[in-house]
Amino acid sequence: MTEEQRRSFDNLILLCPTHHTIIDKVPAKYTTDFLNQMKVNRQKKTENKQTLLLRVMKFNEFKVYFANMNQSWYFAKPDDTSKLLGEIGYINTKVHLHNDCVNLADREIYSRFVKAVIMKPFLEHLPDDKMRNRYLELFLEEVEKRSNSTSNNKSQTPWSLDFVRLNIIADKPWN
Repeated sequence: MTEEQRRSFDNLILLCPTHHTIIDKVPAKYTTDFLNQMKVNRQKKTENKQTLLLRVMKFNEFKVYFANMNQSWYFAKPDDTSKLLGEIGYINTKVHLHNDCVNLADREIYSRFVKAVIMKPFLEHLPDDKMRNRYLELFLEEVEKRSNSTSNNKSQTPWSLDFVRLNIIADKPWN
């Protein structure tokens, strides 16, 4: 593999510093094939949750409620955040993104979390609790189905969420 291929986007895999070190120390165990498969599996899981939310939105029983919905999510970029902090008087700003994953203990905890944090803008479009609970239940069933069909390791939990955390360090001068 050339240096250019090695540094290309297609070859990129994001790891925390700990796992980066572990993989670098045991290259015989973490082969290119192993890492490529790990990357494909992670990408499927990352795309999975949002894709499933949108799929359930399109079910006939919900379609009418989401017909005019605009996505309310805005994911701040580090440069935008740093600029905004500077405009309101912060100095020495350091802003970066960190990919992470959280595994929730079981279906009930996962359900409560996604209902309160992720699905809130979706659920607000539905007319009553019965429809909201139905939407949530169908989403959870889709998560379970998808996890069962894509996981090589059947003991792996479907109750995980990938996320990107925006980290900010900044000083506010005393005036």
